[in-house]
Amino acid sequence: MIAALIVLFGVCASPLVSWSHAGGGYARWALIPRHTILIACIPYAASLALMRRIGLSRRAVLLTGTAMGAVLFVPPTTGSHDIYSYLAYAKLLAHRHLDPLVTQPVAFGHDPWLRFVLWRHTPSVYGPLWTYATAALAALTGFRLGLTLYLVKALSLAGVGVAAVLAPRMISRDDRERDFVRAAIVWNPLILFAVAGEGHVDGALLGLLIAALFFRSRERNALVSALLVAASLVKIYVVVLLLLHVVDLVRKRDVRGVLTAGAASLAGIATYAPLWRGAQTFTALRVVAGRFTPTLPNAFRDLLEDGFSSHGMSEASANVVGVDAARVASAVVLAGVLIYLIMRRRDAPAGWRWTMAFGAYVVTSPWFLPWHAIPLVGLGLAAPDLRGGGALRRAALAVTATSVVGIAVIRFGVPLIALAIRGRKRSSFVNDGSFATVP
Repeated sequence: MIAALIVLFGVCASPLVSWSHAGGGYARWALIPRHTILIACIPYAASLALMRRIGLSRRAVLLTGTAMGAVLFVPPTTGSHDIYSYLAYAKLLAHRHLDPLVTQPVAFGHDPWLRFVLWRHTPSVYGPLWTYATAALAALTGFRLGLTLYLVKALSLAGVGVAAVLAPRMISRDDRERDFVRAAIVWNPLILFAVAGEGHVDGALLGLLIAALFFRSRERNALVSALLVAASLVKIYVVVLLLLHVVDLVRKRDVRGVLTAGAASLAGIATYAPLWRGAQTFTALRVVAGRFTPTLPNAFRDLLEDGFSSHGMSEASANVVGVDAARVASAVVLAGVLIYLIMRRRDAPAGWRWTMAFGAYVVTSPWFLPWHAIPLVGLGLAAPDLRGGGALRRAALAVTATSVVGIAVIRFGVPLIALAIRGRKRSSFVNDGSFATVP
């Protein structure tokens, strides 16, 4: 195990080495190819396999995970430049007093921060909570780019810390099993590179969702509602989990819980007030919704376009029809999964249904980037398995590697196959917290 962890640490340290050789400083980046995460998954898988046999103390797991995160934290970014977009939107609001939900970063003009931003002509797609938090950090530092960048990375990384603390407490009463889940989170290459290395907001989102699931297992529904609303104010698509939660409260006739969820939702809506510009508020979301990355909806769109073009339709018309049809099909499939979870799986553990709902969104979304899978990985590791065995956990670990593959069938097909395979039955939490053996 020590050898595997050393190799994993070495892969994590490679961006720091290249960044140092380039001269360091926040104006230089340690850009690494995406297949580096695939390479890191080899010692990661070996470490977890040995963890099953040998075991490792909680302190050792946390120390090794912290060391890996620390060496990735030092370079400003190891790949994606999204963090500079976060900073640009923050400065637009806190310094220029412009609404980042409708204002493009190019409005900076000759501001020195602009040269680091790649998405210069796209307003923010992030919710008010993340916008206000990053704006506060930018103002706190006096708009010093380097310090603000590291504070924003630390904020995202704090979410991973929350997940590492709370997720193991929902899995098993066996300390070795808890340590395994903790290691699966803090050693995870996707989480390490995307959050510690690149500062993606999905780390903070992971912490909010795992905390919500933890308090759901304790029947602290007011906190669950508040956390799910907060997560929805970071990335709006988390409303699918809020919907499942509210339906559960209604089904259980929990009047107090429904009222609390309603109050939390109204408070969340109110946070949009300072940024509200009518339909323009969601301009960036509409723009992104029309874009495609290598996803299953994109593969479906390509098939439709080829079919329509072969029957005489112009290329432009075939593209429009293909895009619209793919988006409608994605919405229909997602709605169908949510209805199935609400109507047919109402008695399944909440964590299992949350994981399936979030996974359905990821699979049906036309726009997917590897770090979008981080909350899904965390939920899959923490949630109980409906049928016994480790299907959800296998799928979560598979997503870690396949999320960086640019072929849609591999990216999503392998985790779906891992989910479908029955494994050895294990003890697991069911009915949101009671410990039992799943038949």
